[in-house]
Amino acid sequence: MIKITLEKIASYKNQVVIESEEKINLIYGLNGTGKSTFSNFLIKPNDPQYKHCSIQGLDTTSELLVYNTTFVEETFYQSEEISGIFTLSKINKDSIKRINEINNHLKTMNSEKLLITEKLSKNQDNINILSDDIREKVWKIKTDFTGGDRVFEYCFESLKKKDNLLNHLELIQKSTLKPTRSIEVLRNEIEAINGSKAKSYEFIPEQNINVNLIETDFIFQKTIIGNKNSSVSNLIESLGNSDWVKKGLNYLPADKSSYPIECPFCQEKSITENLIKSIQEFFDKNFQTDLESIALLKKEYDNKTEQIIPWTLYKDNLFVKEKESELLLIYNELVQVIDKNKAKIAEKVNSPGNPIELDKSLSIINNFNSIVKIINEQVVIHNEKIAKLSESLSKLKEEFWNLMRWEYDQTLDHYSSQKKNIMMKKMN
Repeated sequence: MIKITLEKIASYKNQVVIESEEKINLIYGLNGTGKSTFSNFLIKPNDPQYKHCSIQGLDTTSELLVYNTTFVEETFYQSEEISGIFTLSKINKDSIKRINEINNHLKTMNSEKLLITEKLSKNQDNINILSDDIREKVWKIKTDFTGGDRVFEYCFESLKKKDNLLNHLELIQKSTLKPTRSIEVLRNEIEAINGSKAKSYEFIPEQNINVNLIETDFIFQKTIIGNKNSSVSNLIESLGNSDWVKKGLNYLPADKSSYPIECPFCQEKSITENLIKSIQEFFDKNFQTDLESIALLKKEYDNKTEQIIPWTLYKDNLFVKEKESELLLIYNELVQVIDKNKAKIAEKVNSPGNPIELDKSLSIINNFNSIVKIINEQVVIHNEKIAKLSESLSKLKEEFWNLMRWEYDQTLDHYSSQKKNIMMKKMN
């Protein structure tokens, strides 16, 4: 027999004892009479709230089963879709409830995912538009520098696709200093070593006219006059033109028996043999020596200046082009100085009594040759590039792309900034 004692709990203020020998017992009554308290005690007899209650006569092998509201709530699950339909099993109830919670959460997540997907899709569209735009802009490098003369064609090996070209340009580290050589300079250099007319060049010659000693000879500044002791020296000097008198001797007859002869000015027979002798004494040995020196200097100056290298030998050289105007200016200056000095020397020959000063060509020649040296240094570099063609083209290719990277820097920066902003929006 089982004896159940309830006391000091809920409606059981006073002690109540229930005894039964039956295996199945039905407890019923009005609301508030203690049915739930009684049945819940049987379910959880060790609950502290039932410390004044007890069960006697129940052996340890017996199982106490209680069917009440608590049992129904824990054991049966009512479908939310169909009212009044219950499913058995507490585990099923919890699982179904959890499944529904997860399904509801999944619906929420799917809605959020859809919004995120739409946002990502929109951002990706923006990235695609931005990428298409930058690819077209960068592709212009290829359209500008391939085809036609094909000088830069080799710079685009393995860069036949827009993505490859863009990636290549982005990977180039921008130089800290702006490239100093223009695309036209690179074009000319590549063409010079790799074009159909590529060849090695000879050095251009320097001007080796050594006329400085002639131009500085003191004799040109010397007043060359005849013998002062001659009886006609004062007369000739008063005329102020001894050269004219000396030339007149060439027109006198060699036959002395014909003297005196008539003067062409006074029509008197005043030109006697003695007068001729006095005139000849005026033009003494020193005078003749000086005249001969001037004549020799004139001949030497003419011969040396004839060796000036003609301009045509310079103007056809590829490497002269860059400095052609400067070099031609100096060349013309040299020619003018030489022509001017030739005229002065001829004047000195004709009028030795008049001192002259020749212009100096040495500094002009040195200036000319200094530019020639610079040009020849470029010829050396060019010929070395021809000899090492592959290495030279590789360096020029690198220089070309460094120039392109510099010129497209703002385009790439704008693209990078815009792409970064879009990516930040995707992350948010």
